[in-house]
Amino acid sequence: MFNFAFSLVLIVSILKSNFCYVDLFLNANETRSLFGYAGSLFYLFNGEIRANSIQHRLDIPDVKHKIEFNWKSTAPLQVILY
Repeated sequence: MFNFAFSLVLIVSILKSNFCYVDLFLNANETRSLFGYAGSLFYLFNGEIRANSIQHRLDIPDVKHKIEFNWKSTAPLQVILY
């Protein structure tokens, strides 16, 4: 389980056809394995929030700069759209 605070920052680059690619940067004090399944950016496994992939295609044309995911073990996941 995650026993530390971390920040997931998704840098979004807008591509043509209103699609964008999201690059995931995991800032943590230990290396985490990134596993997943099709159709989900994040999923829960034994209390851990894991990323589906390092680069994930999203259809969110209104997000111009970045999406920031902040999560601590004692708080719910917060999503901030810029």
